[in-house]
Amino acid sequence: MKEEEKEPSSNDDGDDKQTQIQQQTPHNNNNTIIMTTMAIACFTTTVVSVSMILLNKAIVLSIIPFGGGLVLIQNSATVLLVQAYRWGSGPEDFGISAVLYNTPCAILFGMNTFTSIQALAFLSVTTFTIFRNTQSILSAPLDYLIRGERLKPVSIFFLCTILLGTCAYCGKDLRANVEGIAWASAHLASTTLYTVLTKIRLEKKNALSSENLKKKPINNNNNPLTQALDLAWYNNILSLPIVGAAAAFQAVFLMKDTPFVRSECGLYCWMMVAASCFNGCAMSVVGLKTQSLMTPTSFLTFNNLNKIPAMLISAAIWPHLETANTTPEIMGVVLSILGGYLYALSKQEGDVHPAAIFVSVVMCIALVPMMILGEEAFEQQTGLKLLLLFANSTKNISTP
Repeated sequence: MKEEEKEPSSNDDGDDKQTQIQQQTPHNNNNTIIMTTMAIACFTTTVVSVSMILLNKAIVLSIIPFGGGLVLIQNSATVLLVQAYRWGSGPEDFGISAVLYNTPCAILFGMNTFTSIQALAFLSVTTFTIFRNTQSILSAPLDYLIRGERLKPVSIFFLCTILLGTCAYCGKDLRANVEGIAWASAHLASTTLYTVLTKIRLEKKNALSSENLKKKPINNNNNPLTQALDLAWYNNILSLPIVGAAAAFQAVFLMKDTPFVRSECGLYCWMMVAASCFNGCAMSVVGLKTQSLMTPTSFLTFNNLNKIPAMLISAAIWPHLETANTTPEIMGVVLSILGGYLYALSKQEGDVHPAAIFVSVVMCIALVPMMILGEEAFEQQTGLKLLLLFANSTKNISTP
């Protein structure tokens, strides 16, 4: 009887293991789908974002010097492209309440795009990217106040490394290019607020969609692509009055003696403008999709890290505009990018590798005296101290 009782228990164990495997398999498949979707979205966003920033820089320098005019063209083209994709139909929830609900986000979107192009007109791509990397410093308090997201001590340290690297590289531009830094600061504030607000809206909309799915069948409004197209449509069409007013103010008061289009522009130039319009539409849709998969801080960090190819390409196309010539400036670029990447890692589950923390600490210790004393004075004093240390150690060894 005892042997007969043991056999069912072994079968039960086998059944339990098989049940656990069957329960884990859908979970693993869901994780794989989510990671694949995020990887595709991040790659697509990187390609579109890099090409967008390079096109905008080239257009502002050589074709249309008016940032407001260029944004007006791009936003109008995005509205037309979204309308054409949907065969002329707008969002299903279009109405006064929907317009009022989407207006704050659209205003921030218009300010974001306008200030971005204006900053690129005065700053190099590298300076603009490194300065914009400090968005994480602004978004972190907002994440805590609005979303209740607390930071680890190591995350705060990496925020400090971002700030230190930005000051090391952009210090010269902070003193010499006040107008460009002013536009970049306005872009910094509007982008941070826009990202946090959009994330909150997407989370609420996804929560409502999940509740509706339990009550009624799937409809078109629950499609992620439809949601992104709706937000892109509202952002671009509602921001047109804001961007139009900014373009008019710029034309009348800031650049009244500058022609809207440079006279030497040909067909190739207008092809670049058309490409920027298609890129702007793709960025509006793909960017919102990627943003829905990340927290605001992680998205801002990713949005800055994916500009590294743009920095390298820009340095090859416009080498006279790049200013990373001294050791502190080069270290500042590396420290800002490294700090942004490690900050994003520190917000995920698990700990950052101690070696990464050690390298960051060493770079900070080496960079601070360089910034205070200057590169030449630092090298002279450091070299003198090393020689004295070597001489004293040699003397101590030779003395019996």
